[in-house]
Amino acid sequence: MLRWTIRITYTTGDSFSSYTAVDELGVSWANLDVAKQALAWIKDRTDLENERRDFRSTMTHDDFAARLKALPCAPDEYYDVCMMVPLDDGTAHHISTFWLGYFERLHNAEIVPVGDHAVETGMKYVP
Repeated sequence: MLRWTIRITYTTGDSFSSYTAVDELGVSWANLDVAKQALAWIKDRTDLENERRDFRSTMTHDDFAARLKALPCAPDEYYDVCMMVPLDDGTAHHISTFWLGYFERLHNAEIVPVGDHAVETGMKYVP
């Protein structure tokens, strides 16, 4: 059975250097529509973080927390470092927002087939 996950491409590093990294969320979905919903939640969370980081922003920490709590991806705790994503069974699961750290910047997030299914479906070539 084909399953889907989300691959995150982002810049990370430290005060002295940076590099591009690619990681998957560690969550997978059988239902592609639920994976698309998770991708939309990632977009909402990342857009809010980018708005807070904008040098022209006047958003306070309390403003950020209030706006985040209004989103469906808002976790009950650790909202600076994690978020929720929907699961196939209708519940939601905590994930790390590893692409939103001090040195991190998101390049893209994409829904991809899990494992060898990418090769089997013709959506990936591995020499």
